[in-house]
Amino acid sequence: MNLTVLLFFLFFFGCKTAEEIQREQLVDSLAVQMVESQKINADSSVKLQSIEELITQLRGSLEQSSYAQRTAMQTEIQNINEDIVLLKEENKTLQDALEDLKKDLVEQKKYITQVLNSLNKISAPRTSSYDQAIANYKSGKYKTAKGEILALLEDKSITGDRLARLYHNLGMIEYFQKNYQNALVYFSKLFTDFPNASYNSNGLLYLGKSFLELNKKEEAAQTFNELMSKYPKSESARKAKALLAQHNTQ
Repeated sequence: MNLTVLLFFLFFFGCKTAEEIQREQLVDSLAVQMVESQKINADSSVKLQSIEELITQLRGSLEQSSYAQRTAMQTEIQNINEDIVLLKEENKTLQDALEDLKKDLVEQKKYITQVLNSLNKISAPRTSSYDQAIANYKSGKYKTAKGEILALLEDKSITGDRLARLYHNLGMIEYFQKNYQNALVYFSKLFTDFPNASYNSNGLLYLGKSFLELNKKEEAAQTFNELMSKYPKSESARKAKALLAQHNTQ
């Protein structure tokens, strides 16, 4: 075989074709890609595992949180139930107390009704004719009081200061009604029959004033002097002194 033919065969069989070279390059590329894919897959697996672990942790935390919440809620519910029980007990106690108060109120009303009925049955004390006459005199009902006092003068059971008061009041009524002569009679009776009566101080003053009204100045002066002598510190004596001085200058 000549050299040319040998070189041809060596070239033909010893050299790779372009197609083979391309295939090898494709295989190498695929191998690289596969390695890279494996690395990516490995990284993804690690990440996925990390995510799964995180999810597990989150689930655990969530379960713990849910348990804590449920526990707190159960505790709160239990506290509320206990409060409700206490409120019910307090309400029952209040209701019992209210019922007792109602019973007491009913009893008190019954008692008050009985007392009022008893009081209504007790006749009010009658005002005596003496007190009535004095009351009418104090109220200025002189006409009514005069008739009552004149009737009382016939009552022999009335004595002492009570009788002296009747003569005094009767004399005052006569003076106010300008019956000065009658006033002289009653005031004179008061002074002569009851010389120590407490009404004489005022009685003597109006006895003297009655004399003045009847233009009996001398008798009036004697009466005023008697008043100032017997009751020197009284208000009646002061008035009598002023009247006496007034009429002495006229």
